[in-house]
Amino acid sequence: MSWKEKLRYFLSGMAVLLAVAAYTFEFEWFNRTIDVARLVVGSLFVGAGAGWLLARPYARQCPGLTAKVQVYVFFIISCAVFAPLGGSLSNRWASRGNARLLPVIFVSQTPYFGSTGERGAETRQLPKGYRITFYRQEQFRTVKNPVPINPAPQRGDTVSLRFIPGFWGFDVAARNLLP
Repeated sequence: MSWKEKLRYFLSGMAVLLAVAAYTFEFEWFNRTIDVARLVVGSLFVGAGAGWLLARPYARQCPGLTAKVQVYVFFIISCAVFAPLGGSLSNRWASRGNARLLPVIFVSQTPYFGSTGERGAETRQLPKGYRITFYRQEQFRTVKNPVPINPAPQRGDTVSLRFIPGFWGFDVAARNLLP
């Protein structure tokens, strides 16, 4: 195996590892995206179509039907697996709109605490942030926010929270939901 092939395999492996790492960081944004299921399913179909198109030139070079099918399956699955990551990233990063206030139906807010690293210590600590649960476009969402909604609304109240309009039309809850 030549050094060029080794380098190509190494870089390909690193690209896959970076994509997996990017996926782990993107899960928080999946949770903040309204109607994320439609975004993921649409991305899967687009990714499968892109994989099919990418596989065509390679499949034409294959001598037998089995090899052609293997090439198509590899490209289609590879592209489809990482397409939701690309869909979510492009929905957020390509958005040109500023955050805007949208009405949601408030459900609850609960504090969450970080670990102090001390086991068994009865220490009083401040919340690290708040989990705010709301209902928007027929979906419940729970997102983390650094500060609580003050004054605390009652369950069922309509409150305005900040959302970023997504490039593909899927609104994303801002990091700080409050105006």
